[in-house]
Amino acid sequence: MIHVRTGQFAAVVNGKRYEFNPCFAAMAKIGNDSELVEYFALIHGSKYPSRLPTDPDLRNRIMARCYGEIVQTSMRILKCCSDDEIAPLLGECRLTSSGKLRLKPGLMPTSDVITLAQHCMYHGLIGDGPEEDAGESREGEYKPTFNVLEFVYSAVAHLGLSESEAWNMTMTGYRAVVRAKTPPDERNERSKPNIHINKRAYDEQMEAAKKALERMKNREQEKPGRSGRFAN
Repeated sequence: MIHVRTGQFAAVVNGKRYEFNPCFAAMAKIGNDSELVEYFALIHGSKYPSRLPTDPDLRNRIMARCYGEIVQTSMRILKCCSDDEIAPLLGECRLTSSGKLRLKPGLMPTSDVITLAQHCMYHGLIGDGPEEDAGESREGEYKPTFNVLEFVYSAVAHLGLSESEAWNMTMTGYRAVVRAKTPPDERNERSKPNIHINKRAYDEQMEAAKKALERMKNREQEKPGRSGRFAN
C-alpha cells in the first residue's frame, strides 16, 4: 500500500511498478547523520559557487561538476528509497577524468530525478503537515547532523510502534502520528526536526514534484507501444 500523503509514490512504466518510500530506513541507507544534511543541501544547489571564473572553459567545468554531483546524489537517494531495480528509470551520470559530464538519461528525465529526490529528502528529513502547523516554528537553530535513530526510537518509545513500523515511517508520517496522539500544548521539540527551511519554497517544490510525476505519465502515454502510469 502506497501512502502518497506521507511522501511515498509509485510509477508504472511498461507494465512494471516502481515504488519509492522515503522512510527512516531509506534515510539511514543514504548516509550517516552529517551526510544526510550535506546531501539535502547539495541537491538544492549548495555547491554552486556564488562567483564563477571569467574563463569560459573553467566556468563550464565547474558548472558541470556541480550539476553532476547533484544528479549523482539524486540518483543515490532514489535508489535508497526503492527496493526495485530502478536503473532503467534513472539512466547514468559520471564525470570524466578531465571534468566533463557524461549523462545518459533513462526513462525519467534528469530534471525529474532531481525534483523527486528533493521530494524524498523533504518527506524523509523535514516532514509535511497541515496548515495548523503554520503557527509552529519550523525554523530552529541549524544543526549539521540529522539523527535518524532519535526519531525511530522516539516512535517506538512514545508512539507505540514496533521497531519495524518505525523504520518504515517517513518524517511526514511521524509528524502526523505525533499530532494525532499528542495535544497541541504538549507537543515537544522531538516532533519538529531542527533543520532550517523555507516553508513556502518547499510547498512550491512539492507541487513541482507532482508535476514531474504527471509529465512522466504523459510522456509514457504518448509513446507508441508503451504503457506508463503512476499509482497510489
